[in-house]
Amino acid sequence: MSVAVAQDAAGVGIGLAIWIWFGVFVWIAPVIIAVARQNRNRNQVIVVDLLLGWTGIGWVVALVMALKPLPPQFPPAYAQYGPR
Repeated sequence: MSVAVAQDAAGVGIGLAIWIWFGVFVWIAPVIIAVARQNRNRNQVIVVDLLLGWTGIGWVVALVMALKPLPPQFPPAYAQYGPR
């Protein structure tokens, strides 16, 4: 009977560890998105997510900051003349 209890406790521990890892991944998802998109505000996203991400509103703010449209990439000045 003690073997069944030990196996049941191990299953609960593994399930709890999976939920904790999933929660941490969701918590830092805005940071991952901002870094992957090379967002210029990624440092601000990191600070907001780490300090206020545990609240629902702070996490949503960090996610919106990470998904904000990137500015257009302008060509360098005088690129049509080639390198000098």
